[in-house]
Amino acid sequence: MEIILHIPHIISLDFELIKPYFENKSITDLNLMKINEEGFSHYALGKYNNKVVGVRFGRPAMNYKREASGLSRLSHKSIPVCIDTGELVMPNCKLGYMVIQHFLGTPISENLDFESKNGRKNIISVLSEIVNILDYIHSKDVVHNDIHKDHILINNNGVYLIDFSRWFDPKKDRIPTTYDFCDEHEYANTCYGRLLKTILKSQPSYLFVDGLKNLANSLIAKPRDFFYGPNSKSRNELSQDIKSALEEIALSI
Repeated sequence: MEIILHIPHIISLDFELIKPYFENKSITDLNLMKINEEGFSHYALGKYNNKVVGVRFGRPAMNYKREASGLSRLSHKSIPVCIDTGELVMPNCKLGYMVIQHFLGTPISENLDFESKNGRKNIISVLSEIVNILDYIHSKDVVHNDIHKDHILINNNGVYLIDFSRWFDPKKDRIPTTYDFCDEHEYANTCYGRLLKTILKSQPSYLFVDGLKNLANSLIAKPRDFFYGPNSKSRNELSQDIKSALEEIALSI
């Protein structure tokens, strides 16, 4: 009887026993980096065609193929390239995997300096860059649908958006929101607002932080009121509204 491997069960498997199956797919030198106990992909570093890559594994292969189809629409320095997807066939089970471009960096919430003036300027720059990245993927009919601190990495070279496992096409897929009136841009803006709230969660109240908190609350609670005036706006205009709000907040630095 064939068993499709579910995430919680992968934790009980010896990773060393899985390695040979990856080696048969030309994925070598694997080093397990993260075990996810919440039902999502585990992550390892390895080599594929002599290049260091990330390897996500543990979900059904069809999940990774769907994610790869979304990534195939995108070509951006801040978004990983999917190199390969496949399935390991082991005794009594199957294990899906994805080979993906690996970005060095730390989650956004661990990399922001609220104390110094230059640090706060950098925060505005990072938050604006996230808007630019979202604007790009939306122009390709891709909505990330899972914007949070662990999926945005920062290093000295820039900002990176990872893990497109929940992406959807707003023109073809049902928009996954409980609010029937929301369109894809409003939904994305709400996600951006929640990201801001996560980043600001432990920050003391002062003018700069309060400005960002107000922006976050507006995006979450009233996206239509915040963005829609008497005339409807394009995606670019909506993005520009967020960046204009960030520039106004920057005046309090």
